[in-house]
Amino acid sequence: MRQVAGLLLLGTMCFCPRDSFAVLANAWHIPDNTSDLGFSMRNPESEIGTNTSVTVYTGVQKLNNAYGTANQTGGAVFYRRLSQDTWSSVELQFFLNGGPNPNNQYWRATFNPAATTTNEVIQYYLRLNFDGVNELTNTYLYAPSGRADSGSVTTADPKIAEADPFTFRIRPARLVPVTNAVPAPPAPAAAPVVERQSAAPSPMWWIFGALGVIIGLLAGLLLMFRRQPPITTTALITTPSALPALSGPAPGSAPASTDEWRQRAIAAEVVAAQQAQILSQKVGPELTEFAKQALVQGLYTQRNTLMETQRRAQTVLQELEDRLSELNLPLQERIQAYEKRITELEKELENRSGEVRELTRATLLLVRQKLEKERERSALRFS
Repeated sequence: MRQVAGLLLLGTMCFCPRDSFAVLANAWHIPDNTSDLGFSMRNPESEIGTNTSVTVYTGVQKLNNAYGTANQTGGAVFYRRLSQDTWSSVELQFFLNGGPNPNNQYWRATFNPAATTTNEVIQYYLRLNFDGVNELTNTYLYAPSGRADSGSVTTADPKIAEADPFTFRIRPARLVPVTNAVPAPPAPAAAPVVERQSAAPSPMWWIFGALGVIIGLLAGLLLMFRRQPPITTTALITTPSALPALSGPAPGSAPASTDEWRQRAIAAEVVAAQQAQILSQKVGPELTEFAKQALVQGLYTQRNTLMETQRRAQTVLQELEDRLSELNLPLQERIQAYEKRITELEKELENRSGEVRELTRATLLLVRQKLEKERERSALRFS
């Protein structure tokens, strides 16, 4: 039975990686995103020459997280030329509280990839430092595979961030803007496209996986206990005087008869059955309670995430309505503005991932609902 308990603990640990115990911040760095600050989060995003200083901006949801406040204390940008083996770094500095959302906070850092030549590739990733309150760990930002400048992913492992950094190419100055992003290699035509999700919601899958393992092991324990023969005794034999029959014959004594060996075997089975019953009574309820708490915590976190996404989508829609109200546009032009915004959101939805994708999806749904209301108003007006 000790071996079964050990397997139970080992299975739970195997299905819960290190990142699932750490809380990652809701942070982002999307180089081509202009909706947060009014300009790109990598500035300049394009037309970066050999002597151009580059400023990168990071955003983090500081307030009203499911786990509480995310108190960022600093951070760094790590950068290098593709031909280099070592990374240089520059510290992040505080930039702004609020922006499009009063819960947000923004940091920035400026670096100059000196001694570079035209068409050389520059790589970089970011680390955000936190004070550790609410079990919040340092969070790394890196580029999602195949998304170029259109997204970011969080992780607690710097090796993962180093493997997929953000990239841009040094170009000579031009009059026509072009992108500096290094295009991702095309995927094979027959390979299915697998979207990499953000690290914020990934602990949910690990929680459910661990719960599945725990439930399976508990079912195995119950089957083992049901196959045990009925136990007539209730006390575990612990005194040495109660186990004389389990020892071998004394030196010089006659060999034990068949009936004596049978009695010894029955006594050993009774001891093993009693120990199995005690282990079941002590370990079973604790494992069941642990599984319940993990499931409730996972559902609570998922609910808070969905509510926060819905609230942020409503905020974005309200900002759009305020801008249209300030312009005093006719009803038909308002409908055209909503249709244009829906087209933009559908394009963004194809290039987003993780939590940003869910926010874009929720915003698109609200804008479509608003468009239907405007069309109904227009139909009533002309009927």
